[in-house]
Amino acid sequence: MCAAMAEFTSHEQADIIFMYGRADGNASLARRLYQERYPNRRVPNVRVFSNTYRRLSESGIHHAEPAVNPGRHNVNVEEQILAAFEADPTTSIRVVARDLNLSIWKVWSTMHTEKKYPFHGTGVQGLEETDPARRIRF
Repeated sequence: MCAAMAEFTSHEQADIIFMYGRADGNASLARRLYQERYPNRRVPNVRVFSNTYRRLSESGIHHAEPAVNPGRHNVNVEEQILAAFEADPTTSIRVVARDLNLSIWKVWSTMHTEKKYPFHGTGVQGLEETDPARRIRF
């Protein structure tokens, strides 16, 4: 969907189509008619007239509805993410995202919202009682 079209209300889009029809499909004339009829409104670009008509005639929809992200605020998905980190605290965000078929950002934002951060331990060599004497000899 054109970003400019999203800025017009349904009522304004209906008026755009009406003026385009009155101008018999001439977008430049439709723009002038629209400006004369609605002097206090923002005047759409010439392309808005033809694009609105084309979109309506092709799909029957005057404007596209915003896409719904199935993972957004889905409690089940968030619980799965948290459960994955509880099951294996050393796992990474990328691994969980891949396993649950989610974006890395969804996993990260869920963890951040819950104020949890993936822990990655750094392996180090442990000290033993005999270590200091061996170090001195070395």
